[in-house]
This record gives sequence, C-alpha cells and structure tokens, in this order.
Amino acid sequence: MDHDDKSRSWVSWPDLAEIRRSRQIGVDQIAALTKIKQSYLTAIEQGEFEKLPGGVYTTSYIRQYARAIDFPEHDLLLRFNSMMGTSSPAPIERQEGPSPQSSCPRFFGWLSSQVL
Repeated sequence: MDHDDKSRSWVSWPDLAEIRRSRQIGVDQIAALTKIKQSYLTAIEQGEFEKLPGGVYTTSYIRQYARAIDFPEHDLLLRFNSMMGTSSPAPIERQEGPSPQSSCPRFFGWLSSQVL
C-alpha cells in the first residue's frame, strides 16, 4: 500500500485506539480475551490490513476486536470491506441449538447399551 492509499484509508477507518482507550481497555486485555496477537490488534487499530493473515481470519479478528471494545461490528466490517473493495459481510445471527450437554445423556445411554 503506497502513501496515498494509506492516507485514504484513514479517512474512513475510525480511531479504534482512541475508542479503546476511552473505554479504559488495554490491548493486552483484548489479546487475552480473544487470543489474537497484540501485533494483529495494533494492525487493526491502525488500518494496516496487510499485516493481518487475510481471508476469514482478518474478518474474524476485526469482528472480535469490535466486540471487545463495544463498537458496532457490522459497521466496522462494512468500512473494512469498502476500503478493500469487497462485498459487505452478512450479519451473523446467533442461533440457539441444543447444548453439548443435552446430547451427552443420549450418547452415554447408547454407549452403555453397547458395553452391556
């Protein structure tokens, strides 16, 4: 990315570091919460996307970062996709499904019938 491209990216990329600091959240706290390297988190804050691993990892990291600082993740991903010239992200809906614990009794019931 040359200097002109980078300066244009700052126009539409929010000052995430300032937002994070205003909420009294440290990069180390986000790293511990998300298990994302601090260098990647700093790259997200600075809009230096070439330093991120790319693909679904980048969008996932941006989404997790937004959640960690309580920033609208869809808005941040729209900005990212606009800057990168890619399509907008589909909103992720959290679906309720059976918990892993609810399937355990059936598995153990099946297992015990196989042992006996």
